[in-house]
Amino acid sequence: MPTVRVAAPIAAVPGLIRQAVAAVPHASLIDVDDAYALVGVRTNLAFRAETTRFDFADNGDGTASVHARSTNLIVLPSIGPPADDVLSTGRAVLDELVRLAAERYGR
Repeated sequence: MPTVRVAAPIAAVPGLIRQAVAAVPHASLIDVDDAYALVGVRTNLAFRAETTRFDFADNGDGTASVHARSTNLIVLPSIGPPADDVLSTGRAVLDELVRLAAERYGR
């Protein structure tokens, strides 16, 4: 369950998450507010549903931390990843979020 430091104020994180999700293929924003975001993956497979929850925290120094946890709900559990792994889409959103914050806030 990775946590990343985002070089942006906590108030900017929901907007940055929206932009990060838009930049990641197959990612879909399900919900976002001031404290968390929930991101899903568009898939054609009826037996699979991947989601990643991103929780935001203020570091008190003008930066934020984002903690990610993925779930992969599938009918055949033997083919899924271990519980609480951050799946590739969740990792891609985290990477894009860090990149966008660094680009915009220059930290």
